[in-house]
Amino acid sequence: MKGDIDNGEMATRCVFELDPSNASPYIMLSNMYATCGRWEDVASLRSLMKSKNEAGFIPNAKYVLHDLKEEEKFESICYHSEKLVLAFGLIKKPQGGTAIRIMKNVRVCSDCHVFMKFVSKIMECPIILRDSNRFHHFVGGKCSCKDY
Repeated sequence: MKGDIDNGEMATRCVFELDPSNASPYIMLSNMYATCGRWEDVASLRSLMKSKNEAGFIPNAKYVLHDLKEEEKFESICYHSEKLVLAFGLIKKPQGGTAIRIMKNVRVCSDCHVFMKFVSKIMECPIILRDSNRFHHFVGGKCSCKDY
């Protein structure tokens, strides 16, 4: 509403990390670019949206091993600590090829493991996650453990 492109770009990145299948933030940012006459940015963003149309991530609530209602399971898995730490790391990390490092004292669940692979590919950012059993090095949508 205020035409603040910098905050619009940051908000788009944050919302995409939380819901990669949601195109709304990209459309809103594209509209902001168009309002400012930044037509090359509009075209670039639309192209980016088309190239990412197969990358949606849907949390898998079957990994929640608690007796909860389905919507509570879905909400629970979305707030796993490693996902929250990754979101914070992506917001705060400097530009460039710096890896995000995450330490856990328990084993990473399968849903979070898949999530890390998606984020490493989409954000083109290496992620190193140490859980109670091993190091996981996520690069380009693949993990060093080969999904062990």
